[in-house]
Amino acid sequence: MGSDGYGRGGPPLIRTVVADLAAVARLKGGRRLSLTSAIDVLALPGTWAVILFRVAAACHRTGLRPFSRMLYFLNVVMFGADLAPGARVGPGLCLPHPVGTGWGSGLTVGEGVIMTGAVRFGTAAAQDESRMGQPTVGDHVVLLDGAKAMGPVVIGDRAVVAANALVLHDVPPDAIVVGQPARVVKMRHERPGAAPADGTPR
Repeated sequence: MGSDGYGRGGPPLIRTVVADLAAVARLKGGRRLSLTSAIDVLALPGTWAVILFRVAAACHRTGLRPFSRMLYFLNVVMFGADLAPGARVGPGLCLPHPVGTGWGSGLTVGEGVIMTGAVRFGTAAAQDESRMGQPTVGDHVVLLDGAKAMGPVVIGDRAVVAANALVLHDVPPDAIVVGQPARVVKMRHERPGAAPADGTPR
């Protein structure tokens, strides 16, 4: 997993936000962030949900906890995004539709991650105390609408979590997972028409 943008040598707040804007511009079909694409990206509610989270997280890290809490609350009220500022999220985050997306303070997310809408992360300790803890998400992971990951699971780099999938176990890099609980059905590098990774017939 790459830098989360907050460690030694990581990009400061402004560079991280610029990386977020550029990632959204690419998702919308732009090759790079320009003045025109920046204006377009800044007209999206998901962009502002991410910006509010970044500022809240910066306040959290520097001990300005009351300001961090106020920005967190504002994000929930304005965009329906329950983004705990204690989470460590790398640059290039895309939240095209922020409503319903939420995570706790223990979450770790890599670079260039896309969460399309109503994506949730949390602990599974209510069922099993050994599953206390938050997920770790690798670089360039895509989580589609309604995807959920619970407990201290690891979602590998470039994995794709399908809509409404529930991740309760580790996901290998480049895997495409579906279902509840989520299972691997294909690897991203496989050719179209290849047998599913779990061996089930098509």
